[in-house]
Formats: sequence, structure tokens, C-alpha cells
Amino acid sequence: MRYVVSLGLLLGGMAVLTLLQDGDLGFLNARFWPLWLIPIVGAYLMSNPFNIDTVSAGADWVQWSRSRLRRTNHLKTYELTKIRTSYGGGDLYLDLYDDERGMSRTFAEWHRDRRIWDLVYNGIVHSVAGGADIRPQDIGVLKLTHHPALRARAQRDKKT
Repeated sequence: MRYVVSLGLLLGGMAVLTLLQDGDLGFLNARFWPLWLIPIVGAYLMSNPFNIDTVSAGADWVQWSRSRLRRTNHLKTYELTKIRTSYGGGDLYLDLYDDERGMSRTFAEWHRDRRIWDLVYNGIVHSVAGGADIRPQDIGVLKLTHHPALRARAQRDKKT
């Protein structure tokens, strides 16, 4: 999909430039076939072919790595200290923080693999029960309103 959008942008840009310069679409002529290499190769490179996101999770951790940049971010999901949801650019984001690190991803990214989302959600529920900082609107978004974890949290807060 990224390739098609990139190709469309490059071809549109080339069409506008040739129309402004010559007044016709001469680059569509078969004589100018080397010009077609520019949008084909350019669109491929614009579609970010060397960037691969990898998500992995275990019973109490989640890791997100981007191979091209060699950046890896991991969280201890059962030790979350802050949980936030927010809207940005038409997407709903889930921001998770443990004692040392934070991670922000869209809900669509989290839900790509149901097994990973289940592990992360279990860590969120455990952390909420353990006293993680979470706002009331975040509880609603994560559908924790009537979850037993909130009752366990309330009982823990009464004892202290």
C-alpha cells in the first residue's frame, strides 16, 4: 500500500512539473522509458522496505524492535507505573510506562497479534490492581470499568 501511494505521489509530481514546463505529458511517451525508473525505484525506497517492526512478548514483558534503526524498547508489563490513552492523528494510542522506560503505540498496532495483546492486557490489569497511575477515562477506554482488578485496587487502597 505504501508503494502504491508513493508511486502515485511521484507520478503526480512528475505530471505537474512537465505540464508546467512543457504544457504536455511527454514523459508518458515510450521514448522516455528511463524516466519511468525514477518513480519506480523512488517509490520503492519511499515505501520503507528495510524497516521491519517486530513485536515479541512473554508472560511479564513486551518488546518492540525496529530492525533498520536497531532500536529496541521493552517493558515489564506486570510492573507498569503509568497507563495512558490518547488520540492523535485519528488514531487511539496506548502509552505504557514502567520504572525505567515508556512505550507508545496505536491500538491497531497492539491488536495485530491477539496473543501479544492478551499478554499485554493481562499485565495492564495486574498493574492496575497493583496501583499503577491510570485516569478514569483510560479505565473506560481499556474496558476495565467493572473489572475485578479495580475492586482489588480499592481494597488495597483502603488498607493503606
